[in-house]
Amino acid sequence: MLVKDVMHGRAVAIDPNETLPSAAVMMEELGVKRLPVMQGGRVVGLLTDGEIKRKLPHVSEGLSAWDFAVQAGRVRVREAMRMPVLTLTPETPLASAVQTMLERRVGGLPVVDEDGELRGMLTLTDVLRRASESPNPAWGTAGEHMSREVVSVAAEDPANEGAARLTVSRLRVLPLLSGCKLLRLLHKK
Repeated sequence: MLVKDVMHGRAVAIDPNETLPSAAVMMEELGVKRLPVMQGGRVVGLLTDGEIKRKLPHVSEGLSAWDFAVQAGRVRVREAMRMPVLTLTPETPLASAVQTMLERRVGGLPVVDEDGELRGMLTLTDVLRRASESPNPAWGTAGEHMSREVVSVAAEDPANEGAARLTVSRLRVLPLLSGCKLLRLLHKK
């Protein structure tokens, strides 16, 4: 299977001179977590929601809404984007693309043709969606792959305990338990 068989061909790009608030609004409206950055018809970087969060002023700085907006509006995409950007081609074997994404710890990469023109994006969600459409019996059962040591938080624990466990474990989701019963999931935002 190749990247072109799984990628989504609709990729919206952003200019490196746009502001981070504009990029954040675009990502929110499109429901995406990353945007290819294009300049002169070429992909020159990749902007993720994580980079935006790291570059925007912190709420803990005690800024007024006005000062926050002013400071945030001064930060450009070019100051936050990842570069050089790693790209894939439509003809890249999917297994190779997934291995690259796992090794680089990235959730998605732009797909460009031989001329460097943006053709789409491949995300781990795309890969999982395709895998769920045609499960491979050789994968076995979920129980064979699940974690045996579960990191969780009890419903009666303070919220900062849950936040600390999310941070230390480097997980994005923790089960919130009452005894052995799953109540909800605690998400890192």
